[in-house]
Order: sequence, then structure tokens, then C-alpha cells
Amino acid sequence: MPALTAGPTPLGEFVLSDVEVKAEEMWRGIGAPAFTGYSAVDPLHEIPVVEPVESVLGINMTLTPAGMETVPVKQA
Repeated sequence: MPALTAGPTPLGEFVLSDVEVKAEEMWRGIGAPAFTGYSAVDPLHEIPVVEPVESVLGINMTLTPAGMETVPVKQA
């Protein structure tokens, strides 16, 4: 991810990790990023798309680190 202003890159590396993905439905294809809240204070919407990549959309999707159990959370 490029820096929005002069200075160091805010996200310089990605960490590879294994996750288990569960979802009711999933679709994949080329992503089309869009932002609904344009702001001069937070100009994230001005970052150019350099190369489109494959994206995934899931309904009720959860990601769990490989080898870990999910724990149910009780709603108050």
C-alpha cells in the first residue's frame, strides 16, 4: 500500500498465515474497490488501483486461524 503523503510506506509487508474459511455463500472475481465516505481529512479514496486482483465476497463469512477452535459468544 503506498503512502498517501511523503514518508515511509504505512504497510510494507504482508504476513502469510493459514486460515479456515466458512461461509453460507461465496463469490469470487476481480475486485472493484469503492468508498462511500469521501473525506479530505482521510483521503484513502485517492489511492490509485495499480493492478486489479482476485477478490472474495462471502455471506456470513468467518476466518479462523488454522488449528484454533471457535468459541461461541453469548449476546447480552
